Amino acid sequence: MIIENLKTKRAKEIYSTYGITVAYVFGSHAKGTAIPTSDIDIAAYFDRAIDEDGYFNLKLNLTAELMKLLERNDIDVVVLNNASPLLKYNVFADGETVYVDSEKDRVRFEVGAMRDYFDTARLREIMLKAYMDRSV
Repeated sequence: MIIENLKTKRAKEIYSTYGITVAYVFGSHAKGTAIPTSDIDIAAYFDRAIDEDGYFNLKLNLTAELMKLLERNDIDVVVLNNASPLLKYNVFADGETVYVDSEKDRVRFEVGAMRDYFDTARLREIMLKAYMDRSV
């Protein structure tokens, strides 16, 4: 039900108004493991690069609009433009697409996310090893 509501005409109008190129639901709702107390995780990729304050304001306003649409207040919006390579990869690999404005931009985002994820794999391995060595 949540995912269907995020694909409605009204939802698409919201995404378009905010300049979203692609939006995903991820986490427990995308995996089908949500329980009544699960929040709704939404990731959005915007069509323009702006500063951190700009993304923060877009995120706040988008969250408020989606709260009205879904009639709930447990929505967490992630801005993919400035997210980590690991988060970007997990969102598109395990999430469900709820909106695509431009298929070309969606593919560009996903290919870039995969590239960044694999390019930083060795760094994540080194960081994990250092963490594990400290905790022993």
